[in-house]
Amino acid sequence: MLQNRWVMLTVIFLVRTSMGFMFQGVASVAPLLVAEFGLSYGQIGLLMGLFLLPGVIIALPGGALGQRFGSEPIAAAARATLIVVTRADVAEQVESVVQRLREAVGPRPDPVQAVFRPEIIVSVRSGESRSLSWCVGKTALLCSGIGHSTSFRAMAEGLQLRVLDEVRYPDHHLYTKANIDRLRARAEELKVDLILTTEKDAGKVALFLTETDSEWWAVRLGTAVAVGEERLRQLILSKSTPVRVEACA
Repeated sequence: MLQNRWVMLTVIFLVRTSMGFMFQGVASVAPLLVAEFGLSYGQIGLLMGLFLLPGVIIALPGGALGQRFGSEPIAAAARATLIVVTRADVAEQVESVVQRLREAVGPRPDPVQAVFRPEIIVSVRSGESRSLSWCVGKTALLCSGIGHSTSFRAMAEGLQLRVLDEVRYPDHHLYTKANIDRLRARAEELKVDLILTTEKDAGKVALFLTETDSEWWAVRLGTAVAVGEERLRQLILSKSTPVRVEACA
């Protein structure tokens, strides 16, 4: 039943509507409570606020558990028409992911495997590009706010950059002027040739750069399907098959 999105939407709508009636129930009978029990309207307001207390008590540990275990278990892959494993550069790691999927959802067709490969280096400030060979032998300060910062460093070293230092921020980090000032100062201290970041971070970093910040560069990645490209193509082009894709990084 819960595979039907309209059924799920209806259930959520009814639950939220009933919650609205529950929270407004005290307000609607407030005059009767004042007359019957001699309560003040301030006490009635406190009573209404107490209705929210159980939600606060439950929400705090619930939020911590959600952050710890993720928003959706790996078993959710059972709903997918196709599973795509990204960062499939290392065969042993891919096999480990596939094994976890099999244990969670049972036998399924082998997942499509995709890899990310650097294509060019792009100036964060001006947008001009350089070939990957331009990086060879240069010194760099790395800066990233992504979920796989170790992969970013490995990629930079694969470009034959000499990494003198690295600053890692949490995934989806929202950069501030203070962050950029500290990075700029660190780059000057190390006397690096460039500050290298990801294309994901570049758009957020660019807001704080000036005309003199010519040393900021980002790696532009391309995606290549290493295994299962034809199967993926046929599925996408098929008009009769609803596509649900689960990606495993």
